[in-house]
Amino acid sequence: AIGLHNNTPNANDRMHYAGLNLLACQKAIQTPDLSSAFEYIESGISFLDDGHWKHEYDLSLALFNNAAGVACSLGKSDQMTTYLNEVFANARCYEDKIDSMSVLIQSLIIAGKAGVAMDHSLKVLEHIGESLPTNLDKEAIERELIETHKCVQQILPSSLDTIPVMEDNLKIKAMHILNLCLWSSHHQKSILFVVVSCRMVRLTASHGLNLYSPCGIAALAHPFTSVLRNYTEGYKLGKLALALNKSPKLVGSISLLVTALASVFEPLQAVLPTILEDYKIALKVTWRDA
Repeated sequence: AIGLHNNTPNANDRMHYAGLNLLACQKAIQTPDLSSAFEYIESGISFLDDGHWKHEYDLSLALFNNAAGVACSLGKSDQMTTYLNEVFANARCYEDKIDSMSVLIQSLIIAGKAGVAMDHSLKVLEHIGESLPTNLDKEAIERELIETHKCVQQILPSSLDTIPVMEDNLKIKAMHILNLCLWSSHHQKSILFVVVSCRMVRLTASHGLNLYSPCGIAALAHPFTSVLRNYTEGYKLGKLALALNKSPKLVGSISLLVTALASVFEPLQAVLPTILEDYKIALKVTWRDA
């Protein structure tokens, strides 16, 4: 980390060094080397002057968002809370709070508070125009599954070259929050799991591929087997998720559900390479901006 901030009287130099430490933190996250990332981000924050939220807003927001995320990944809950409160107190608009909200939601899931995490997630989604219906009966769920399945026809492996990458920033953030909703709803054994997976697939069809698109399609495979009892189509959805997961347009995601579905139809030996790949990806997955 670039230090000696107390010996750097020039304000422009301090902001330059703060930015360099931010870049170093982001590189360390990608490695991943979270301990080094935390050192870099703390060093970067130490260069900030009084009034930095007013004069260096974008830099301050990036530093504290990254600091909260890395602290969460390292289990440093006190530091995480401090950084989150900084963002919540100084963000200029709700959209600027979303990355830190996702860190808060992730920390709640880790702490076993899936219900509270889901409440926060639903509020965020409502704010960004992606409200989820929460009172669907079985017939409505089945209709939603069938209608969403029609969207999947736009996301076939043969058309990967022509499917754009999601660029709408709010939709990207929505996909991140929805992915966290998958975990919360799964822990709660909630019907919202189906609703969330359908929304992720619909957003992928309408706005393009996203890091979490394979997770949404893999999750959709589950209700096709458990609700519709259509094991063949569930298996096909799982294979599609695996194909998307290998797309060069996306950074790898984790497809444990796909592996579980594949094992029903394929010999165990056939899914071992996928299990190994999941393991390798898991070693690289840390907190990151959606």
